[in-house]
Amino acid sequence: MTKPIYDIFISYSRKDIHRVNRLISDLKARLPELKYWYDIDGIESADEFVEKMVSAIDRSKFVLFVASDNSMESKWTKDEVSYALNTNKKVIPAIINDTILRGWFLFRLGRIDCINADIPTQFDKLVRDLASWCNYHISGPGLTSTAPRQMPASDIFISYSRKDSAAAAAICAILNEANLSYWIDVNGIYSGENYKDSIVKAIKGSKIVLFLSSENSNKSAHVAKEIGIADKYNKVIIPIRLDTSAYNPKMDYDLSSIDAIDFTSTDDKNTRKLHAAIIAQIRMNNGQ
Repeated sequence: MTKPIYDIFISYSRKDIHRVNRLISDLKARLPELKYWYDIDGIESADEFVEKMVSAIDRSKFVLFVASDNSMESKWTKDEVSYALNTNKKVIPAIINDTILRGWFLFRLGRIDCINADIPTQFDKLVRDLASWCNYHISGPGLTSTAPRQMPASDIFISYSRKDSAAAAAICAILNEANLSYWIDVNGIYSGENYKDSIVKAIKGSKIVLFLSSENSNKSAHVAKEIGIADKYNKVIIPIRLDTSAYNPKMDYDLSSIDAIDFTSTDDKNTRKLHAAIIAQIRMNNGQ
């Protein structure tokens, strides 16, 4: 077995070079002692490219695949990811430009938790996970621990679309103020981990599921599956409406008879009302 000399091999399309350069600069600023391998200058011949890529992946601990429309059209990135998976390397998909995995990449990486590198909280998660895997200590808001995380039972599981991360953060702030434990995927799943198994365990271990209903979440197949799992295990589901969009038809049967909490306005008065409503619902369902 080849001894790793790099921590991270970065697989990307050269058509995304400017965005990837920013991503690499951000990673180096937060994790300066890690060793990165990425092809910036290009390699002249195909044979040389293959030889150099294989050697670099063999000598790296992890592969960060920068997922974009360009990289998913590239034969070379497909070969890099395929070789990494076939040699049992951990592959971490990092989404840029709101790309959605499709085709071969969806088939091979669809069960792996993806990070949206354009969202600061998710980039923080990527930094935290890489630091943990590489035994590298980092500090900063919310980033002081690199110890492997366990999945404790929580009072609440938060089901939401990552496109609504700002609203989810506001809900988390309310739960923090009430000293309630909760599980949300931005904190609960390592980048590149099999997220389906992790989410099922988190829902089963929670008492209540908060569903942040929005146009985004009602279009999400993953959110619909989470609500289906919650119903299967007889979890109390509390819908919180972020907008007036209709429920996904796959969830309508489970949610149509449940009173939703309105959070279509984020002013202080409505936030206080939301706080009171959430706490009342949780205490009622906990028998308090």
